Amino acid sequence: MFCPRCGRPIAENAEVCFQCGTALGQDTEVPPSRSGSAIRNFEPGGTAPGTARAKNSIADTHSGRRSAALERYRNGYRVAGFYCGLGYVVRLVGVVIGIIIVLLGLTSSGDMMRQFGSAGSGIAIGALISAIIVGGIIFVIGVIISGFGERLKAELDCAVHTSPFLDFDGKAEAMSL
Repeated sequence: MFCPRCGRPIAENAEVCFQCGTALGQDTEVPPSRSGSAIRNFEPGGTAPGTARAKNSIADTHSGRRSAALERYRNGYRVAGFYCGLGYVVRLVGVVIGIIIVLLGLTSSGDMMRQFGSAGSGIAIGALISAIIVGGIIFVIGVIISGFGERLKAELDCAVHTSPFLDFDGKAEAMSL
């Protein structure tokens, strides 16, 4: 069986041509010719010579699938963008918490040094270590969340690139380029 729009061979039970996205009906078979003239004489936007059009309007079906695919990809990119933004906020919170812990430790160590002498330096070092540990853990969690969003974007890019329902302009629109 061959696609009536692009002339490429397709599976007998295929409902859609995975090359051009054309919906296939019962009367879409193109008899292969020995010279390959059906494919060679193909006119873009039409059917191969000597074949009947598919039962459904190809343009309407393709347009509907294109808009459904675009909406699905747009939603996926929104979710990926949300995760990237959330990861950024979590990283920022980790840095702020680390700075607050250091400032609190330095303030209390200054008070301790005035009252007890050198005992306050241990508090400053403890505050610095605590800030690195707590702020670092929160920062790493933010990196993991952002990484999830970036990976989702990469998977969506791959899915959009290989989508049989989108042309070049549709792929660019889905990726927001």
